[in-house]
Amino acid sequence: HLTCLTSIDMYSVVVLAAGYGSRFQEGIISSDNTDLKSYLHLPKTLYPLCGIPLLDYWHTKICQSDACDLIKDVFIVTNQRYYATITQWAQTRGINISNVVNNKKHQSDDEQTELSDLKLLLSVKASELDECNLIVVAGDTIVDEHFTFSDLLRENSGDNCSLVCHVSSELVGADYVHTSGASVLKISKEKSLDNIPDLVLNTIYTLPTKSRGRLDAYLSGVSLNELSQRSHGDFIQWLISSKRVAFMPLSVQHCFDIDTVDTYFAAERYFAEYYSTLLSDLPSQVTESCPARVGLMGNPSDGFNGKTVSFTVNNFHAQAFITANADSRNRDVDIVPHSEFDQTRYSSMDHLYQQTLLNGYYGGQRLLQATCKAFAQRCSMKGLTIHMQRGFRMSYDSNIPRRVGLSGSSAIIVAAYRALMKFYGVQLDHLGIAVDEFPQVILDIENEELGITAGLQDRVIQTYGGLVHMDFTQLPLNKKGVYTSLDPVLLPEFYLAYNIEAGGDSGKVHSSVRERWNMKDRDVCEGFSTLGDLADQARDCLQSGDRPTLASLMDKNFSLRRRIYGDEVVGEHNIRVVQLANDLGFAAKFTGSGGAILCLLRDGSGWMLEESERHAVDAFRREGFKLVRIIQ
Repeated sequence: HLTCLTSIDMYSVVVLAAGYGSRFQEGIISSDNTDLKSYLHLPKTLYPLCGIPLLDYWHTKICQSDACDLIKDVFIVTNQRYYATITQWAQTRGINISNVVNNKKHQSDDEQTELSDLKLLLSVKASELDECNLIVVAGDTIVDEHFTFSDLLRENSGDNCSLVCHVSSELVGADYVHTSGASVLKISKEKSLDNIPDLVLNTIYTLPTKSRGRLDAYLSGVSLNELSQRSHGDFIQWLISSKRVAFMPLSVQHCFDIDTVDTYFAAERYFAEYYSTLLSDLPSQVTESCPARVGLMGNPSDGFNGKTVSFTVNNFHAQAFITANADSRNRDVDIVPHSEFDQTRYSSMDHLYQQTLLNGYYGGQRLLQATCKAFAQRCSMKGLTIHMQRGFRMSYDSNIPRRVGLSGSSAIIVAAYRALMKFYGVQLDHLGIAVDEFPQVILDIENEELGITAGLQDRVIQTYGGLVHMDFTQLPLNKKGVYTSLDPVLLPEFYLAYNIEAGGDSGKVHSSVRERWNMKDRDVCEGFSTLGDLADQARDCLQSGDRPTLASLMDKNFSLRRRIYGDEVVGEHNIRVVQLANDLGFAAKFTGSGGAILCLLRDGSGWMLEESERHAVDAFRREGFKLVRIIQ
């Protein structure tokens, strides 16, 4: 009698994927299906079924299981020929590549079976698997959408729960054990399954820690010549008939062992119909937008463990558009370049010069591509590859002034990420992303994928929206800040002045300061700490309605920034425009890295009188800036 498994037992999933699939490949070669022939270089377990590699079906089942917290790790056994390919797949799915075991088998007729592969794994990975129960899965067999590992582990409870098999009344091409009363009969694949009830599928079962010795006992009685003929079915038959374990069946409706081309097409027909139904409720067209943002106070201390207050600006926004391909079988992805921002042809050298001066060397197309790549990677890691089978056309637009510190690039990325989520019908929790972690996901796209120097502030306000106080003082320890949403109604009437001729370069602006910060320069560290204190005071002013004090804090923010960075970095033109704003009765500061200025009348009286406002607009225009009322 074996000890019962409990809810606190941990499991490792073992995927056996070492077969060469000779019969399957021979069928492909003799067929006239050119699509399948293009995959002959792949192991059978990575053949795409409805566009999804077979191993991804199991990966999805594992990641989306309610019992995933009980699954400690995933191991894969493969062969010499396909080891590198399987390792590459595992790496893109977040599976430790050291968990891929090579059985060194060079060809299909080597004397090796899945049972000996299992024994090899238990030997090679003894330390990792010593305390874990196993869930053994045949990588080239898939079951329908109703199967879950949660059901498997839930059945694996009780007084004599040592082995769980899956029973089905509709099994296709697999190897079975038939139980009828006390008798056990091995059913071959060639034998008709008609009128044979309760067939036990042996390609998915649990092997508790205390049952490991049963495998050794079974194999010790098998000669080398017999070994190549023995399968899981033989092992399970031996276990059941010898009454060494309890047998607990769990039903599934459909199971496919991809052993022949016919079985492959049968599985594809089934899942094509299922996916068609699954995806039919998803939108065929999606539009998502993200507004520009303004740093009200504390910036740029967000990149230096400080605090900030920011709010979104509804005057400007970026949009991402996705349209599903007309043919649902077409999985192509087309990222459309913007007619203005992603130009590669110009009417003249002067046109090239002017467009590059305004838009820089990089448009938004690379932002969309990086977002799609990061989103697809996240979905793969979380077992959401099924959703990735929709092809689409993606484009973007933006009226956010470029390169003036209004976060136009991150707005495009946020809009694109949201559009992908809506298009594929997934939520943040499906992707394993908490609301306060979403800003870091967006920042990683810019930092890691594109090499853009940036901080969290912009991504926080653009994912949260509205008005937010942000505390980054504990960021090195917690890897995220503390974000507090405030009521946007608290905001006074702000003006925005932005450069309509050319913008700055925040990467260059931040570079020398970062070096001084890393060296713990006293002036820089104290300066950013003071900027953070201003953010706290600004929050208090907003909540109390003290607009004159808020205006004075804005002036202090800009003065402190000049002291930290120096006038050469801040820029003579920017300083002159801020002075202009001061002369017109405004408190003024940068919204971001330079090129756009936030303005607030010092007396907090609201909007300027019409004539005064017209005069201010003209004065800013002469400096190459446009003055507008901020829409909140």
